[in-house]
Amino acid sequence: MESYNQIINLTAGRNKYSFQKTATYEDVYDFTQELDHGAAPLGGSSELYQLIEMGTTKGSNKLQGAKTICIHNTGVAAAEIAFRTQLYDATHSSESTGTISSTDTGTKVIWWTTFNTILPPGDHMILPSNKFVSYTRDVSTDPGAVTSAANQVQVLDTIVSGLTDYDSGKLGVDIGTDLNGTHDASVTTIAVGDGDLFMVGDFFRIDNEVMEVTAISTNNLTVIRGQLGSTAASHTNTSNIYHFVGNHNVEFNDHSVAQTDRFGNYKCSTFFGQGRNAAGDGVAENIDGIVPGSVAIRFYTEGKYQECGLSGKTLSSSTGLTASTQYYFKIQQDGGVQQELNITTGSTVTYQAVLNLIQTAINDNSVLNATVGLIGGDVRFTSNTNLSSSAIALAAGTTGASLFANGDFNVTQDLARAADVSKDTAKTFKNISRKISTSYLYDDGKGNLIRPQGGTGTINYETGEISFTGCPTNAEFKITANTNSALAGGDAEIGEATGSQGNIIDRIYARSLNPKVNTKIRTLVFY
Repeated sequence: MESYNQIINLTAGRNKYSFQKTATYEDVYDFTQELDHGAAPLGGSSELYQLIEMGTTKGSNKLQGAKTICIHNTGVAAAEIAFRTQLYDATHSSESTGTISSTDTGTKVIWWTTFNTILPPGDHMILPSNKFVSYTRDVSTDPGAVTSAANQVQVLDTIVSGLTDYDSGKLGVDIGTDLNGTHDASVTTIAVGDGDLFMVGDFFRIDNEVMEVTAISTNNLTVIRGQLGSTAASHTNTSNIYHFVGNHNVEFNDHSVAQTDRFGNYKCSTFFGQGRNAAGDGVAENIDGIVPGSVAIRFYTEGKYQECGLSGKTLSSSTGLTASTQYYFKIQQDGGVQQELNITTGSTVTYQAVLNLIQTAINDNSVLNATVGLIGGDVRFTSNTNLSSSAIALAAGTTGASLFANGDFNVTQDLARAADVSKDTAKTFKNISRKISTSYLYDDGKGNLIRPQGGTGTINYETGEISFTGCPTNAEFKITANTNSALAGGDAEIGEATGSQGNIIDRIYARSLNPKVNTKIRTLVFY
């Protein structure tokens, strides 16, 4: 791949402004046309000349996947530039009046609209992508309301296990269609009720088997059986099918929830089953996929501890315990089986010495994965997992002398703090709150995931495939994203024959505005 740099410098008096963009591309379309004023058909308006046509179908003589579009008037006369796109109407065919042209195709209606502007000689315009729609919603209370083309469906700060149609036993989200017919353990073609809900690369689960989709033919899926450590098995007619949302970096039954692994990595073939619709792009309010720039994920890294109720202690302070004495205490982690541990003090009973003994006892227990430390003058026991169920519960030992009934520890313990995600806001000067984005893993609108506190990844807006690394370890998370909207997914081409919705510029036109003087337009498309 090649790369290009786009640099714009503006100087206004003493003020200087600079804008820069760097991107990669595979090829560039570069064409200059000389244009006159255009013909004058019936109706009196002049026709424009087509500069380019864009789409998604290979071999159709259309430019695909435009990343940057530049229109430059290199001539001597002003030009009219027109961008033709779809009027994205959430009520679809109800807008049957006005001056918007339409193409009737059976029972479907495709509404076209153009955005026209003037480009003086020597001037240019740059579009950062080919995503461009005209959007309207049926807002009867405020017909003139400006509405977003990206918020049709929103998942807001939701833990994966709280998603609609989530099944904890299958660690998956119900796809919305079932198995069509009985299938044995050897077949590699799986018949389903609706193949439109699947994409190549999907991992789905039926009963205790995970399969990977390699090809789709209407409602027949070509699959690889027994993936992620599962075993191919027979499945009965109408068996439920689930998007498998467990971590694809480990075996399918290693985790009971959607979480990162011990390295802080996670991978899933869909965006947790979101952004899929049985009608595909054929329904006005639904374009499959995730809206670029709308993804935010935060992890369960807060809470999940209990403190002993002390204050003002330091590592060199004495605990008040008796030297050379055995003490018992109980600890329960993440709702598991309570463990009774014991320590034997040495000649030194400072907090440094006693906490080292406690940590060694915890480390020697095969069930526990916790840390003890002195935080803010108090002794804190913290679960090392980052799950929504992560927690610590302390109790007095019963086999012998209880740690929590002797020395400084003979106080009422603080209430345990439940696990929580990182805080969403922080208070600043004069109680003005601001968003804290450093703890979020969020996307940049170009398929890259970034977490300032550590972590990177990628997301495919069309399929929803998501992968990230270097994030909090063994962590559950809450997700936020917009889906099934005009600007969602990958490039969607308008389909006159089918009525399917589009979200990219269909064509760009131009002409000279001067009836007597021609002009020249140079079109550059990096794709």
